[in-house]
Amino acid sequence: MPDGTLNIFPLYPGLIGLGDERGPRGTAVPGGPLCVPDHGDLSSWARQGVFMPNAILTVEAGDAASHSKIGWGKFTDAVIRANSDHKENVCFLLWGGFAKGKKKFIDTTKHHVLESAHPSPLAGNAFFGNYHFSSVNEILLARGEQPIDWQV
Repeated sequence: MPDGTLNIFPLYPGLIGLGDERGPRGTAVPGGPLCVPDHGDLSSWARQGVFMPNAILTVEAGDAASHSKIGWGKFTDAVIRANSDHKENVCFLLWGGFAKGKKKFIDTTKHHVLESAHPSPLAGNAFFGNYHFSSVNEILLARGEQPIDWQV
């Protein structure tokens, strides 16, 4: 499991705001209460259409943003721009300063953009309470679509 995933999974149910049968603002949680997983496999999210790239896709161990100048930015900019240009009603979750800088590549007139601090310990507890996961489900339900089952 990647270290970044290890950082958030011990706090998983509270982190995503879906720690019991009902999420924030009374939204139902598909599948009932969430359990802390014993793995970092997010394939179940991907199968439901969730795509969660980092702005920078690699780093040196223990050296945050160490690969920020080796070209990942151009790649992730292009991926975000392509999703914005060719898709409709995408929910973009921008976590942290690098990700928030990608907002300029998103057509906010046809997509939803939610911004927050990064879930890294380096951001303290600033990520907690953003309710992005339950907010995505509220957006989907309002459009008559299936909510994401966030259990991994």
